[in-house]
Amino acid sequence: INYLIVYATAPTKKVVVLLEVDLVMKDAPQNIWDVTQNESGVSYEFFMNYFNEVSTAYAIKFRNIYKLPNPIDITVIKGVKIAPQAYQYVDTSISDLCKKMGVDIK
Repeated sequence: INYLIVYATAPTKKVVVLLEVDLVMKDAPQNIWDVTQNESGVSYEFFMNYFNEVSTAYAIKFRNIYKLPNPIDITVIKGVKIAPQAYQYVDTSISDLCKKMGVDIK
């Protein structure tokens, strides 16, 4: 995974951010916390409750965050007709996505 497209639900109902992925981490929850705690945005208690009773946790480190100057309808992305409930892979190239989103990746 190189990029994530972030869709904001109601009332916005638009794609609002493109995230460039730097690293996907997979490890025990405590180890993930040890690495991410300063940038996680949540408390230790919340984090551990979220990963309660699982042996593996994932975290994504972003290289760049591109806020769209004008949020776009999700249907402009090839192969996407409605907002997915969790995630969906897309076939559109990053250059095409950037053109549609008004994002200049350098």
